[in-house]
Amino acid sequence: MGSTPRVEFAGDPRSGKLRTRPHPINLRDVPGAPRRTCIGTSPNGQAVIFRPDRRFRGEEKLEFRVVYPNGDVRAVPATITVE
Repeated sequence: MGSTPRVEFAGDPRSGKLRTRPHPINLRDVPGAPRRTCIGTSPNGQAVIFRPDRRFRGEEKLEFRVVYPNGDVRAVPATITVE
């Protein structure tokens, strides 16, 4: 299926930790994926996991970059609410 994209963090969030783990993507669940050739394939992907500090409640804003094997780069902003 190809190489796994690389995820780069600008820094640690102020209220927790970030990490990644390998996570295959089922293209059946991806909007806009071509139906004829991609259904049933599971390309390599990365899950981004946020673990909040103990007793943290509130909103955390962060941004990370996804660097694809072909050199494309995508900035991904995220807002996480911990209740």
